[in-house]
Amino acid sequence: MSWIAKEVEENILENLDMIRVNDEDFRTAWELFNKFDELSFTDCTTLSLSKRLKIKRLVTFDRSLIRAFEKVKRNS
Repeated sequence: MSWIAKEVEENILENLDMIRVNDEDFRTAWELFNKFDELSFTDCTTLSLSKRLKIKRLVTFDRSLIRAFEKVKRNS
């Protein structure tokens, strides 16, 4: 591994909080994945975590994800 990659890795690990997906998050993501045809499972996992963590804003360029986020937020 190059020194630059190692430095980036250390910086990320030291400065970011990692959010772990639990079993309930996974189940919710799977339900959302079956509901929203246009979203990837990764997008649905993002929605699931945002629901559990009560995230009110999502920054993305993915318009499908934005629309789904608004639907999920309204139904929470």
